[in-house]
Amino acid sequence: MDAVKSDMDTLTQLGIEETTIPEQRQYYSLPFPLVIKPTEHKTIEQWYSTVQKNSTFFQQLVRKYGAVLFKGFPVTSPECFDRFSGKPKPRII
Repeated sequence: MDAVKSDMDTLTQLGIEETTIPEQRQYYSLPFPLVIKPTEHKTIEQWYSTVQKNSTFFQQLVRKYGAVLFKGFPVTSPECFDRFSGKPKPRII
């Protein structure tokens, strides 16, 4: 499980840690979903920047764990969620 330790080390460097929820399950010895929470107080803009700069890492987490649940981040509106999650804005033609 060196790869899992490496994932957790990278999360720690980003100011994030793994946590759990009652509904969480284990599949192939990995948590599903992977639940993460911030360990540092940052604005949503700072978290957005962190996620964007490390988007390849977060995409790898989704592929490895099946889903990643961001818990406790300062997302306060649907628009904020869309931006944080990388959902593209609709284009009006």
